[in-house]
Amino acid sequence: MTLNLSDQKSSGLDAIVEHAGIHEALTTLRSIVERRGAICPSPVLIHGIQGSGKTTLIKAFLGSVKASANATPNKILLVEPQIDSNRFPLLENLDRVNDGSLFDMELLVIEDIHKISGDDSYSYWNIYNKMNRNNGIMVMTSRFPPSLMFEGNEHLRSRLLSGLVISITPPDDSVKLLILDQMARLRGFRLSHDVITYLLRRKSRNLKELDRIVASLDSESLVLKRRITIPLIRDLEQRGLI
Repeated sequence: MTLNLSDQKSSGLDAIVEHAGIHEALTTLRSIVERRGAICPSPVLIHGIQGSGKTTLIKAFLGSVKASANATPNKILLVEPQIDSNRFPLLENLDRVNDGSLFDMELLVIEDIHKISGDDSYSYWNIYNKMNRNNGIMVMTSRFPPSLMFEGNEHLRSRLLSGLVISITPPDDSVKLLILDQMARLRGFRLSHDVITYLLRRKSRNLKELDRIVASLDSESLVLKRRITIPLIRDLEQRGLI
């Protein structure tokens, strides 16, 4: 798939609430945006536990790339596993293309690379080599470090270790307060401190899930023409909407 960014008003790296757990990753991604066309680290593997903010970082990174003056959208690809499986059909499709000109791609981003297995592993290997020959940049995310991936396949593991491997950790609750506030601001509304505290106490601490909840609150409040308050949230909970 090509760029598939959220509906937020701004999705660039400048909108990310920085904290110690993502400092190195954020600095690296910013350097890639600023230095595209020059020598950049590749591949870059960003790994962290579920809820550490990998998808949020990648969405913001792609937003910044898209907004950059020298962006070439048809040379930027985001590859994700299918929702209902661990398959990466786009990898296989790319691998089947014999036209070498396709691989003048500037940037290939692969989410959840730890899910790759079987035939997709061979496709990844081939695409990695093609990107490397053409000085393309690869950025990947994983729930696990390379040492816990691709058991029995040292070739694939060595490819991951050949670049920059960055570990990220989840923000603490004080930072999540700021992140939730920022998520709402980027969609053009505000959340009260009481609402944010309620969400952190009652809902998932996973940043991807919190982002989904904030988006649902935004859309449902507009449909119902109600302010976002704790009573509204409880109503939506009872209806199974958040």
